[in-house]
Amino acid sequence: MGIEPMPGHPSGEQLCPKGRAAPELVYHKDRLTVPLRRTARKGAADPGWRPISWDEALGEIASRMSAIKAEHGAEQVAFSVTTPSGTHISDSISWIERLTRAFGSPNIIYAAEICNWHKDVATCFTFGHNIGTPDFAATDCVLLWGNNPTATWLARAVEVQKAVRRGARMIVVDPRPTALAKRADQ
Repeated sequence: MGIEPMPGHPSGEQLCPKGRAAPELVYHKDRLTVPLRRTARKGAADPGWRPISWDEALGEIASRMSAIKAEHGAEQVAFSVTTPSGTHISDSISWIERLTRAFGSPNIIYAAEICNWHKDVATCFTFGHNIGTPDFAATDCVLLWGNNPTATWLARAVEVQKAVRRGARMIVVDPRPTALAKRADQ
């Protein structure tokens, strides 16, 4: 089973290594497909994992969370959302946020991979707000400052390359001789 680019999609012209490895999420021989319960104490040489039903697993989790909430308060539980960069969580984030609010916890933890940090957080620290999506189709100058989309965001790299082929000038500020830095006008 493989995965191929989808050229008609706005970001589907190229596949990053994570995209090419995506079939392993479904077809890897060691993929877990059922909940497991530990039957031995933590630290035991063999944890004694045994399969249980989804209803049993969800019931046990809900029971434990309810007990913590009743005894210590909802704020004692933190919900964590992993990064969209390394998982398929993007479509589920709003459901996790709804669960967090319904449970009554003010604690939600978000994560970002190195390939998301620059666009999700760095601009807020630098400018006080997100700078939005660049208009590569209309720009006359692309500035990449310590950003190598060829290695971190292939869809963005494709847009940069289209802009350069269209005639936009490219300025790269980076101590590394990246492929885009070698092609830069400045």
